[in-house]
Amino acid sequence: MSSTAALTFNKYDLLSKKIVLSSIFFCQNFVTSKAIDPKLKTSSQVTWNQPLGYETNISIYNPLVKKKTKLVLQNENCVKWYSCGPTVYDSAHIGHASSYIRLDIIRRILSNVFGLNVFYLMGITDIDDKIIARSNETKEDFRTLAKRYEVEFFQDLSNLNVLPPTMTVRVSDHIPEIISFVKGIMKTDRAYKAKSGSVYFSTQKFPRYGKLRSLVDGEDEEGKKSGEKEHPHDFSLWKAAKPQEPHWDSPWGPGRPGWHIECSAMASKVLGPSLDIHSGGQDLVFPHHENEEAQSCVYHDTSQWVNYWLHTGHLQVKGDVKMSKSLKNTISISEFLKTYTSNHLRMLCLLSPYRHGIDYSTEAMKTAENCCHRIQSFVDECQLYLAGLKGSTDIDEPFVLKQVQETRKLVENYLADDFDTPRAMTEILKFVTSVNSMIGKPVIDAASSNVNARPVAIASAMNFVKDIFATLGITFASDKGGAADHQKLSSVLDATMDFRSRVREVALHPDMAAAAKPQRQQLLQSCDQFRDDLAAAGIEIKDHRSQKSTWSLKDIAVTQE
Repeated sequence: MSSTAALTFNKYDLLSKKIVLSSIFFCQNFVTSKAIDPKLKTSSQVTWNQPLGYETNISIYNPLVKKKTKLVLQNENCVKWYSCGPTVYDSAHIGHASSYIRLDIIRRILSNVFGLNVFYLMGITDIDDKIIARSNETKEDFRTLAKRYEVEFFQDLSNLNVLPPTMTVRVSDHIPEIISFVKGIMKTDRAYKAKSGSVYFSTQKFPRYGKLRSLVDGEDEEGKKSGEKEHPHDFSLWKAAKPQEPHWDSPWGPGRPGWHIECSAMASKVLGPSLDIHSGGQDLVFPHHENEEAQSCVYHDTSQWVNYWLHTGHLQVKGDVKMSKSLKNTISISEFLKTYTSNHLRMLCLLSPYRHGIDYSTEAMKTAENCCHRIQSFVDECQLYLAGLKGSTDIDEPFVLKQVQETRKLVENYLADDFDTPRAMTEILKFVTSVNSMIGKPVIDAASSNVNARPVAIASAMNFVKDIFATLGITFASDKGGAADHQKLSSVLDATMDFRSRVREVALHPDMAAAAKPQRQQLLQSCDQFRDDLAAAGIEIKDHRSQKSTWSLKDIAVTQE
Protein backbone atom coordinates (compact mmCIF):
# COMPACT_ATOMS: atom_id res chain seq x y z
CA MET A 1 0.00 0.00 0.00
CA SER A 2 1.77 3.21 -1.11
CA SER A 3 1.11 6.86 -0.26
CA THR A 4 -0.43 9.27 -2.77
CA ALA A 5 0.68 12.77 -3.61
CA ALA A 6 -1.40 15.43 -1.90
CA LEU A 7 0.14 18.35 -3.80
CA THR A 8 1.68 18.59 -7.26
CA PHE A 9 3.46 21.63 -8.59
CA ASN A 10 4.25 22.85 -12.09
CA LYS A 11 8.00 23.29 -12.26
CA TYR A 12 7.67 26.79 -13.69
CA ASP A 13 5.53 28.28 -10.92
CA LEU A 14 6.78 26.19 -7.98
CA LEU A 15 7.98 29.16 -5.94
CA SER A 16 4.86 31.31 -6.32
CA LYS A 17 2.53 28.43 -5.48
CA LYS A 18 4.53 27.55 -2.41
CA ILE A 19 4.21 31.10 -1.15
CA VAL A 20 0.44 31.15 -1.71
CA LEU A 21 -0.09 27.70 -0.21
CA SER A 22 2.08 28.54 2.77
CA SER A 23 -0.05 31.59 3.48
CA ILE A 24 -3.27 29.59 3.23
CA PHE A 25 -1.77 26.83 5.35
CA PHE A 26 -0.68 29.27 8.05
CA CYS A 27 -4.16 30.74 8.28
CA GLN A 28 -6.20 27.55 8.07
CA ASN A 29 -4.22 24.38 8.70
CA PHE A 30 -2.35 24.73 11.95
CA VAL A 31 -3.50 23.09 15.15
CA THR A 32 -3.16 24.84 18.47
CA SER A 33 -3.15 23.42 21.97
CA LYS A 34 -3.04 25.74 24.99
CA ALA A 35 -0.37 24.73 27.49
CA ILE A 36 0.44 26.30 30.84
CA ASP A 37 3.80 25.39 32.29
CA PRO A 38 3.80 26.16 36.01
CA LYS A 39 7.56 25.77 36.23
CA LEU A 40 8.19 28.31 33.47
CA LYS A 41 5.46 30.57 34.90
CA THR A 42 4.24 31.31 31.39
CA SER A 43 1.24 30.56 29.22
CA SER A 44 2.14 29.60 25.67
CA GLN A 45 0.29 28.52 22.55
CA VAL A 46 1.70 25.15 21.49
CA THR A 47 1.27 25.04 17.73
CA TRP A 48 1.77 22.24 15.26
CA ASN A 49 1.80 22.94 11.55
CA GLN A 50 0.66 20.15 9.27
CA PRO A 51 3.50 19.69 6.78
CA LEU A 52 3.15 20.50 3.12
CA GLY A 53 3.86 17.43 1.04
CA TYR A 54 2.53 13.97 0.38
CA GLU A 55 -0.30 12.38 2.33
CA THR A 56 -0.28 8.76 3.40
CA ASN A 57 -3.14 6.61 4.66
CA ILE A 58 -1.45 6.43 8.05
CA SER A 59 -2.52 8.32 11.15
CA ILE A 60 -0.05 8.88 13.97
CA TYR A 61 -0.49 10.15 17.52
CA ASN A 62 0.72 13.72 17.77
CA PRO A 63 1.74 14.60 21.35
CA LEU A 64 1.66 18.35 20.66
CA VAL A 65 -2.07 18.38 19.90
CA LYS A 66 -2.84 15.21 21.88
CA LYS A 67 -4.66 13.43 19.08
CA LYS A 68 -3.96 11.44 15.94
CA THR A 69 -3.07 13.33 12.79
CA LYS A 70 -2.39 12.25 9.21
CA LEU A 71 1.19 11.35 8.40
CA VAL A 72 2.28 13.76 5.65
CA LEU A 73 5.79 13.33 4.21
CA GLN A 74 8.03 15.99 2.76
CA ASN A 75 9.09 13.68 -0.06
CA GLU A 76 6.86 11.15 -1.80
CA ASN A 77 7.19 7.64 -0.33
CA CYS A 78 10.29 8.68 1.65
CA VAL A 79 10.54 8.94 5.45
CA LYS A 80 13.39 10.93 7.02
CA TRP A 81 13.67 9.51 10.53
CA TYR A 82 16.19 10.28 13.25
CA SER A 83 16.36 8.11 16.37
CA CYS A 84 18.32 8.80 19.52
CA GLY A 85 20.72 5.91 20.05
CA PRO A 86 22.60 4.77 23.15
CA THR A 87 25.18 6.50 25.30
CA VAL A 88 27.76 3.75 25.09
CA TYR A 89 29.25 3.47 28.57
CA ASP A 90 27.67 0.18 29.71
CA SER A 91 25.74 -2.87 28.50
CA ALA A 92 22.17 -2.38 27.30
CA HIS A 93 19.27 -3.93 29.22
CA ILE A 94 15.83 -5.11 28.13
CA GLY A 95 14.31 -1.76 29.07
CA HIS A 96 16.42 -0.21 26.30
CA ALA A 97 15.69 -3.19 24.06
CA SER A 98 11.91 -2.81 24.36
CA SER A 99 12.12 0.74 23.01
CA TYR A 100 14.29 -0.23 20.04
CA ILE A 101 12.08 -3.25 19.27
CA ARG A 102 8.95 -1.08 19.26
CA LEU A 103 10.59 1.42 16.92
CA ASP A 104 11.79 -1.48 14.76
CA ILE A 105 8.20 -2.74 14.53
CA ILE A 106 6.98 0.69 13.38
CA ARG A 107 9.82 0.93 10.88
CA ARG A 108 8.93 -2.51 9.46
CA ILE A 109 5.26 -1.52 9.21
CA LEU A 110 6.10 1.64 7.28
CA SER A 111 8.43 -0.25 4.93
CA ASN A 112 6.83 -3.68 4.54
CA VAL A 113 3.12 -2.96 4.92
CA PHE A 114 2.85 0.51 3.37
CA GLY A 115 5.76 0.42 0.95
CA LEU A 116 7.53 3.55 2.23
CA ASN A 117 11.26 4.06 1.81
CA VAL A 118 12.48 4.67 5.37
CA PHE A 119 15.85 6.32 5.94
CA TYR A 120 16.54 5.49 9.58
CA LEU A 121 19.40 7.48 11.09
CA MET A 122 20.68 6.66 14.58
CA GLY A 123 22.94 8.85 16.67
CA ILE A 124 25.54 7.32 19.00
CA THR A 125 26.76 9.35 21.97
CA ASP A 126 30.38 8.29 22.42
CA ILE A 127 31.56 11.23 24.55
CA ASP A 128 29.60 12.12 27.67
CA ASP A 129 29.91 12.60 31.44
CA LYS A 130 29.04 8.95 32.07
CA ILE A 131 31.55 7.71 29.50
CA ILE A 132 34.27 9.88 31.00
CA ALA A 133 33.44 8.66 34.52
CA ARG A 134 33.54 5.00 33.43
CA SER A 135 36.76 5.62 31.50
CA ASN A 136 38.42 7.09 34.60
CA GLU A 137 37.09 4.23 36.72
CA THR A 138 38.40 1.48 34.43
CA LYS A 139 41.56 3.33 33.31
CA GLU A 140 40.49 2.66 29.72
CA ASP A 141 40.66 5.21 26.91
CA PHE A 142 37.17 6.66 26.38
CA ARG A 143 37.27 5.87 22.65
CA THR A 144 38.11 2.22 23.24
CA LEU A 145 35.48 1.89 25.94
CA ALA A 146 32.78 3.54 23.84
CA LYS A 147 33.58 1.45 20.77
CA ARG A 148 33.47 -1.78 22.78
CA TYR A 149 30.01 -1.02 24.15
CA GLU A 150 28.81 0.19 20.74
CA VAL A 151 29.79 -3.14 19.16
CA GLU A 152 28.05 -4.98 22.00
CA PHE A 153 24.93 -2.84 21.57
CA PHE A 154 24.53 -3.63 17.89
CA GLN A 155 25.22 -7.32 18.52
CA ASP A 156 22.43 -7.27 21.12
CA LEU A 157 20.07 -5.65 18.61
CA SER A 158 21.01 -8.27 16.03
CA ASN A 159 20.27 -11.04 18.55
CA LEU A 160 16.84 -9.43 19.04
CA ASN A 161 16.23 -9.29 15.26
CA VAL A 162 16.22 -5.48 15.23
CA LEU A 163 17.15 -4.12 11.81
CA PRO A 164 20.39 -2.11 11.73
CA PRO A 165 20.06 1.64 11.07
CA THR A 166 20.28 2.84 7.50
CA MET A 167 23.14 5.00 8.74
CA THR A 168 24.87 5.58 12.08
CA VAL A 169 26.48 8.84 13.21
CA ARG A 170 28.82 9.28 16.19
CA VAL A 171 29.43 12.45 18.14
CA SER A 172 33.23 12.18 18.08
CA ASP A 173 33.14 12.10 14.25
CA HIS A 174 31.13 15.33 14.02
CA ILE A 175 32.87 17.85 16.27
CA PRO A 176 33.44 20.38 13.40
CA GLU A 177 29.75 20.22 12.44
CA ILE A 178 28.71 20.68 16.07
CA ILE A 179 30.97 23.71 16.48
CA SER A 180 29.53 25.19 13.28
CA PHE A 181 26.00 24.59 14.62
CA VAL A 182 26.79 26.42 17.85
CA LYS A 183 28.26 29.31 15.85
CA GLY A 184 25.03 29.55 13.84
CA ILE A 185 22.93 29.81 16.99
CA MET A 186 25.23 32.43 18.53
CA LYS A 187 24.81 34.60 15.42
CA THR A 188 21.09 34.86 16.23
CA ASP A 189 21.88 36.28 19.70
CA ARG A 190 20.04 33.37 21.35
CA ALA A 191 23.16 31.90 22.93
CA TYR A 192 25.90 33.35 25.10
CA LYS A 193 29.36 32.51 26.36
CA ALA A 194 29.85 32.25 30.13
CA LYS A 195 33.03 33.17 31.98
CA SER A 196 34.09 29.53 32.15
CA GLY A 197 34.12 29.25 28.36
CA SER A 198 30.89 27.23 28.23
CA VAL A 199 28.19 28.32 25.78
CA TYR A 200 24.51 28.28 26.76
CA PHE A 201 21.25 28.53 24.86
CA SER A 202 19.08 31.40 26.12
CA THR A 203 15.60 29.96 26.67
CA GLN A 204 14.24 33.42 27.59
CA LYS A 205 15.01 34.64 24.07
CA PHE A 206 13.07 31.80 22.48
CA PRO A 207 9.33 32.32 23.22
CA ARG A 208 8.32 28.88 21.96
CA TYR A 209 10.50 27.07 24.49
CA GLY A 210 8.40 24.56 26.43
CA LYS A 211 6.22 23.10 23.65
CA LEU A 212 7.30 19.56 24.60
CA ARG A 213 8.01 20.25 28.24
CA SER A 214 4.32 20.70 28.94
CA LEU A 215 3.90 16.99 28.16
CA VAL A 216 5.92 15.78 31.14
CA ASP A 217 6.99 16.73 34.63
CA GLY A 218 10.65 17.46 34.04
CA GLU A 219 13.38 19.40 35.76
CA ASP A 220 16.67 20.52 34.28
CA GLU A 221 19.04 19.24 36.96
CA GLU A 222 21.98 20.82 35.19
CA GLY A 223 20.26 24.17 35.46
CA LYS A 224 20.07 23.85 39.24
CA LYS A 225 23.77 23.11 39.59
CA SER A 226 25.24 25.88 37.41
CA GLY A 227 25.44 29.41 38.79
CA GLU A 228 26.80 30.95 35.59
CA LYS A 229 23.57 30.72 33.62
CA GLU A 230 21.38 33.71 32.94
CA HIS A 231 18.33 31.52 33.65
CA PRO A 232 18.08 28.08 35.32
CA HIS A 233 16.44 26.57 32.22
CA ASP A 234 19.24 27.60 29.87
CA PHE A 235 21.19 24.58 28.65
CA SER A 236 24.73 24.00 27.45
CA LEU A 237 25.67 23.97 23.80
CA TRP A 238 29.41 23.72 24.50
CA LYS A 239 31.01 22.66 27.79
CA ALA A 240 34.30 24.20 28.82
CA ALA A 241 37.03 21.62 29.36
CA LYS A 242 37.77 20.34 32.83
CA PRO A 243 41.19 19.05 33.91
CA GLN A 244 42.05 15.55 32.67
CA GLU A 245 38.95 15.36 30.45
CA PRO A 246 38.82 14.78 26.67
CA HIS A 247 38.37 18.05 24.81
CA TRP A 248 38.53 19.75 21.42
CA ASP A 249 39.54 23.27 20.40
CA SER A 250 36.77 25.75 19.60
CA PRO A 251 36.27 29.53 19.18
CA TRP A 252 35.22 29.63 22.86
CA GLY A 253 38.18 27.66 24.16
CA PRO A 254 38.83 23.92 24.65
CA GLY A 255 35.79 21.85 25.55
CA ARG A 256 33.28 19.32 24.28
CA PRO A 257 29.69 19.37 22.99
CA GLY A 258 26.65 19.60 25.21
CA TRP A 259 24.38 16.56 25.07
CA HIS A 260 21.46 18.08 23.13
CA ILE A 261 23.43 19.88 20.41
CA GLU A 262 24.95 16.59 19.26
CA CYS A 263 21.72 15.12 17.87
CA SER A 264 20.64 18.39 16.25
CA ALA A 265 23.92 18.83 14.38
CA MET A 266 24.25 15.21 13.25
CA ALA A 267 20.62 14.89 12.15
CA SER A 268 20.75 18.20 10.29
CA LYS A 269 23.93 17.24 8.45
CA VAL A 270 22.40 14.03 7.09
CA LEU A 271 18.67 14.75 6.86
CA GLY A 272 18.61 18.49 6.26
CA PRO A 273 16.70 21.31 8.01
CA SER A 274 13.50 19.35 8.67
CA LEU A 275 12.71 15.81 9.88
CA ASP A 276 9.62 13.73 9.22
CA ILE A 277 10.02 11.65 12.40
CA HIS A 278 12.16 11.89 15.53
CA SER A 279 11.96 9.10 18.09
CA GLY A 280 13.11 8.01 21.52
CA GLY A 281 11.84 6.84 24.88
CA GLN A 282 9.42 8.94 26.90
CA ASP A 283 12.25 9.84 29.28
CA LEU A 284 13.84 11.87 26.45
CA VAL A 285 10.88 14.23 25.95
CA PHE A 286 12.41 16.68 28.41
CA PRO A 287 14.98 18.03 28.47
CA HIS A 288 16.59 16.31 25.49
CA HIS A 289 13.97 16.56 22.77
CA GLU A 290 12.68 19.91 24.00
CA ASN A 291 16.17 21.38 23.76
CA GLU A 292 16.85 19.75 20.40
CA GLU A 293 13.70 21.29 18.96
CA ALA A 294 14.45 24.75 20.36
CA GLN A 295 18.05 25.03 19.17
CA SER A 296 17.27 23.46 15.77
CA CYS A 297 14.39 25.86 15.13
CA VAL A 298 16.73 28.77 15.88
CA TYR A 299 19.56 27.43 13.72
CA HIS A 300 17.30 26.66 10.73
CA ASP A 301 15.09 29.73 11.27
CA THR A 302 11.92 27.65 11.29
CA SER A 303 8.93 27.26 13.61
CA GLN A 304 8.96 23.47 13.41
CA TRP A 305 12.04 21.24 13.07
CA VAL A 306 10.36 17.86 13.70
CA ASN A 307 6.98 17.15 12.12
CA TYR A 308 6.16 14.00 14.14
CA TRP A 309 7.52 12.91 17.51
CA LEU A 310 7.42 9.21 18.44
CA HIS A 311 7.93 8.35 22.11
CA THR A 312 7.85 4.79 23.39
CA GLY A 313 6.61 3.79 26.84
CA HIS A 314 8.91 2.38 29.50
CA LEU A 315 9.38 -1.23 30.50
CA GLN A 316 8.13 -1.32 34.08
CA VAL A 317 8.78 -3.73 36.92
CA LYS A 318 6.89 -4.08 40.21
CA GLY A 319 4.04 -1.85 39.14
CA ASP A 320 4.96 1.52 37.71
CA VAL A 321 8.69 1.45 38.44
CA LYS A 322 10.77 2.09 35.34
CA MET A 323 13.55 -0.38 34.61
CA SER A 324 16.76 1.67 34.87
CA LYS A 325 20.38 1.31 35.88
CA SER A 326 20.03 3.96 38.57
CA LEU A 327 17.39 1.81 40.32
CA LYS A 328 19.52 -1.34 39.91
CA ASN A 329 16.52 -3.31 38.65
CA THR A 330 17.75 -4.09 35.15
CA ILE A 331 18.09 -7.37 33.27
CA SER A 332 20.78 -7.48 30.61
CA ILE A 333 19.84 -8.62 27.12
CA SER A 334 22.27 -11.55 27.26
CA GLU A 335 20.81 -12.64 30.62
CA PHE A 336 17.26 -12.38 29.26
CA LEU A 337 18.11 -14.56 26.25
CA LYS A 338 19.19 -17.39 28.54
CA THR A 339 15.54 -17.86 29.52
CA TYR A 340 13.51 -16.41 26.66
CA THR A 341 13.90 -15.76 22.93
CA SER A 342 13.87 -12.60 20.84
CA ASN A 343 10.40 -13.63 19.63
CA HIS A 344 9.09 -13.64 23.19
CA LEU A 345 10.26 -10.07 23.89
CA ARG A 346 8.98 -8.84 20.53
CA MET A 347 5.60 -10.47 21.16
CA LEU A 348 5.47 -8.74 24.56
CA CYS A 349 5.95 -5.44 22.71
CA LEU A 350 3.35 -6.30 20.05
CA LEU A 351 0.70 -6.96 22.68
CA SER A 352 0.69 -3.37 23.99
CA PRO A 353 0.48 0.07 22.29
CA TYR A 354 3.93 1.50 21.64
CA ARG A 355 3.12 4.67 23.61
CA HIS A 356 2.16 2.75 26.76
CA GLY A 357 4.36 1.25 29.42
CA ILE A 358 4.90 -2.50 29.53
CA ASP A 359 4.54 -4.40 32.80
CA TYR A 360 7.39 -6.88 32.84
CA SER A 361 6.62 -9.96 34.94
CA THR A 362 6.68 -13.75 34.80
CA GLU A 363 2.97 -13.69 33.99
CA ALA A 364 3.41 -11.20 31.14
CA MET A 365 6.23 -13.24 29.64
CA LYS A 366 4.14 -16.40 29.92
CA THR A 367 1.41 -14.71 27.90
CA ALA A 368 3.95 -13.71 25.24
CA GLU A 369 5.39 -17.23 25.18
CA ASN A 370 1.92 -18.75 24.78
CA CYS A 371 1.13 -16.44 21.85
CA CYS A 372 4.37 -17.41 20.12
CA HIS A 373 3.61 -21.07 20.73
CA ARG A 374 0.08 -20.71 19.31
CA ILE A 375 1.41 -19.17 16.12
CA GLN A 376 4.22 -21.72 15.71
CA SER A 377 1.81 -24.61 16.41
CA PHE A 378 -0.63 -23.25 13.82
CA VAL A 379 2.10 -23.18 11.17
CA ASP A 380 3.16 -26.71 12.15
CA GLU A 381 -0.42 -28.00 11.92
CA CYS A 382 -0.85 -26.44 8.48
CA GLN A 383 2.38 -28.08 7.31
CA LEU A 384 1.18 -31.46 8.64
CA TYR A 385 -2.06 -31.01 6.74
CA LEU A 386 -0.23 -30.15 3.52
CA ALA A 387 2.06 -33.18 4.04
CA GLY A 388 -0.99 -35.45 4.21
CA LEU A 389 -0.61 -36.28 7.90
CA LYS A 390 -3.78 -34.46 8.83
CA GLY A 391 -7.01 -34.23 6.92
CA SER A 392 -10.57 -33.07 7.32
CA THR A 393 -13.77 -32.85 5.34
CA ASP A 394 -14.65 -29.67 7.27
CA ILE A 395 -12.35 -27.27 5.39
CA ASP A 396 -14.56 -24.58 3.86
CA GLU A 397 -12.19 -23.33 1.19
CA PRO A 398 -14.18 -20.25 0.02
CA PHE A 399 -14.71 -19.22 3.65
CA VAL A 400 -11.02 -19.59 4.56
CA LEU A 401 -9.84 -17.68 1.49
CA LYS A 402 -12.35 -14.92 2.25
CA GLN A 403 -11.18 -14.83 5.88
CA VAL A 404 -7.58 -14.43 4.71
CA GLN A 405 -8.50 -11.34 2.70
CA GLU A 406 -10.74 -9.83 5.37
CA THR A 407 -8.24 -10.41 8.17
CA ARG A 408 -5.42 -8.98 6.07
CA LYS A 409 -7.48 -5.83 5.46
CA LEU A 410 -8.37 -5.48 9.15
CA VAL A 411 -4.75 -5.90 10.17
CA GLU A 412 -3.59 -3.28 7.68
CA ASN A 413 -6.27 -0.86 8.89
CA TYR A 414 -5.19 -1.31 12.52
CA LEU A 415 -1.53 -0.86 11.64
CA ALA A 416 -2.42 2.33 9.74
CA ASP A 417 -4.15 3.60 12.88
CA ASP A 418 -1.13 4.73 14.91
CA PHE A 419 0.53 1.31 14.50
CA ASP A 420 -2.08 -0.46 16.64
CA THR A 421 -0.40 -3.86 16.97
CA PRO A 422 -2.54 -5.12 19.92
CA ARG A 423 -5.75 -5.03 17.88
CA ALA A 424 -3.90 -6.51 14.89
CA MET A 425 -2.70 -9.38 17.12
CA THR A 426 -6.26 -9.99 18.30
CA GLU A 427 -7.51 -10.36 14.73
CA ILE A 428 -4.68 -12.69 13.74
CA LEU A 429 -5.20 -14.94 16.76
CA LYS A 430 -8.96 -15.08 16.04
CA PHE A 431 -8.15 -16.12 12.49
CA VAL A 432 -5.71 -18.80 13.70
CA THR A 433 -8.33 -20.23 16.07
CA SER A 434 -10.93 -20.32 13.30
CA VAL A 435 -8.73 -22.19 10.82
CA ASN A 436 -7.32 -24.50 13.50
CA SER A 437 -10.81 -25.68 14.31
CA MET A 438 -11.20 -26.90 10.70
CA ILE A 439 -7.94 -28.74 10.26
CA GLY A 440 -9.20 -31.74 12.23
CA LYS A 441 -7.59 -34.77 13.79
CA PRO A 442 -4.60 -36.87 12.64
CA VAL A 443 -5.29 -39.16 9.71
CA ILE A 444 -5.60 -42.85 10.59
CA ASP A 445 -5.39 -44.11 7.03
CA ALA A 446 -2.66 -42.40 5.03
CA ALA A 447 -4.48 -43.40 1.83
CA SER A 448 -7.69 -41.68 2.90
CA SER A 449 -9.36 -39.59 0.22
CA ASN A 450 -9.81 -36.82 2.78
CA VAL A 451 -6.07 -36.13 2.96
CA ASN A 452 -5.17 -32.73 1.44
CA ALA A 453 -8.81 -32.14 0.63
CA ARG A 454 -8.37 -28.34 0.60
CA PRO A 455 -4.62 -27.60 0.30
CA VAL A 456 -5.05 -24.18 -1.34
CA ALA A 457 -7.06 -22.79 1.56
CA ILE A 458 -4.70 -24.10 4.23
CA ALA A 459 -1.57 -23.02 2.36
CA SER A 460 -3.04 -19.53 1.91
CA ALA A 461 -3.89 -19.31 5.60
CA MET A 462 -0.43 -20.47 6.65
CA ASN A 463 1.38 -18.11 4.27
CA PHE A 464 -0.68 -15.14 5.42
CA VAL A 465 0.17 -15.76 9.08
CA LYS A 466 3.85 -16.38 8.35
CA ASP A 467 4.10 -13.29 6.13
CA ILE A 468 2.47 -10.89 8.59
CA PHE A 469 4.65 -12.05 11.46
CA ALA A 470 7.77 -11.89 9.30
CA THR A 471 6.71 -8.32 8.49
CA LEU A 472 6.60 -7.55 12.22
CA GLY A 473 9.94 -9.23 12.93
CA ILE A 474 8.82 -12.58 14.34
CA THR A 475 10.98 -15.39 12.94
CA PHE A 476 9.84 -19.00 12.82
CA ALA A 477 12.23 -21.74 13.86
CA SER A 478 11.82 -23.51 10.55
CA ASP A 479 12.80 -20.33 8.67
CA LYS A 480 16.11 -19.72 10.44
CA GLY A 481 19.45 -20.47 8.81
CA GLY A 482 20.34 -20.74 5.15
CA ALA A 483 18.25 -22.73 2.71
CA ALA A 484 21.03 -25.23 2.05
CA ASP A 485 21.67 -25.82 5.76
CA HIS A 486 17.97 -26.22 6.41
CA GLN A 487 17.66 -28.73 3.59
CA LYS A 488 20.51 -30.81 5.02
CA LEU A 489 18.97 -30.75 8.48
CA SER A 490 15.60 -31.70 7.03
CA SER A 491 17.07 -34.69 5.23
CA VAL A 492 18.81 -35.93 8.38
CA LEU A 493 15.71 -35.52 10.53
CA ASP A 494 13.45 -37.13 7.93
CA ALA A 495 15.68 -40.20 7.90
CA THR A 496 15.79 -40.20 11.70
CA MET A 497 12.00 -40.04 11.93
CA ASP A 498 11.65 -42.92 9.46
CA PHE A 499 13.97 -45.09 11.57
CA ARG A 500 12.21 -44.20 14.82
CA SER A 501 8.81 -44.87 13.22
CA ARG A 502 9.94 -48.34 12.12
CA VAL A 503 11.17 -49.11 15.64
CA ARG A 504 7.82 -48.05 17.11
CA GLU A 505 5.95 -50.02 14.46
CA VAL A 506 7.83 -53.19 15.46
CA ALA A 507 7.29 -52.53 19.17
CA LEU A 508 3.57 -51.86 18.73
CA HIS A 509 2.83 -54.68 16.29
CA PRO A 510 -0.10 -56.75 17.66
CA ASP A 511 1.56 -60.04 16.65
CA MET A 512 4.55 -59.51 18.94
CA ALA A 513 4.83 -62.44 21.36
CA ALA A 514 3.80 -61.88 24.94
CA ALA A 515 7.20 -63.13 26.03
CA ALA A 516 8.77 -60.16 24.26
CA LYS A 517 6.74 -57.60 26.22
CA PRO A 518 9.76 -56.39 28.30
CA GLN A 519 11.74 -55.81 25.12
CA ARG A 520 8.81 -53.96 23.57
CA GLN A 521 8.53 -51.70 26.62
CA GLN A 522 12.26 -51.03 26.46
CA LEU A 523 12.04 -50.06 22.79
CA LEU A 524 9.17 -47.66 23.42
CA GLN A 525 10.96 -46.10 26.39
CA SER A 526 14.04 -45.59 24.24
CA CYS A 527 11.92 -43.93 21.56
CA ASP A 528 10.38 -41.63 24.15
CA GLN A 529 13.79 -40.75 25.59
CA PHE A 530 15.04 -39.96 22.09
CA ARG A 531 12.02 -37.69 21.58
CA ASP A 532 12.74 -35.87 24.87
CA ASP A 533 16.43 -35.44 24.01
CA LEU A 534 15.59 -33.82 20.68
CA ALA A 535 12.99 -31.60 22.34
CA ALA A 536 15.71 -30.19 24.58
CA ALA A 537 17.62 -29.28 21.41
CA GLY A 538 14.60 -27.49 19.95
CA ILE A 539 13.25 -30.31 17.76
CA GLU A 540 9.74 -31.48 18.59
CA ILE A 541 8.59 -34.96 17.56
CA LYS A 542 4.93 -35.77 17.19
CA ASP A 543 3.67 -39.36 17.02
CA HIS A 544 0.49 -39.97 15.04
CA ARG A 545 -2.05 -42.79 15.03
CA SER A 546 -0.70 -44.02 11.74
CA GLN A 547 2.56 -44.68 13.68
CA LYS A 548 4.22 -42.16 11.40
CA SER A 549 6.30 -39.60 13.35
CA THR A 550 6.94 -36.01 12.26
CA TRP A 551 9.30 -33.32 13.46
CA SER A 552 9.31 -29.52 13.69
CA LEU A 553 11.81 -26.95 14.89
CA LYS A 554 10.90 -25.00 18.01
CA ASP A 555 12.02 -21.50 18.93
CA ILE A 556 13.72 -22.14 22.28
CA ALA A 557 16.04 -20.01 24.38
CA VAL A 558 19.69 -20.91 23.95
CA THR A 559 21.49 -21.31 27.26
CA GLN A 560 24.79 -19.47 27.26
CA GLU A 561 27.61 -20.70 29.45
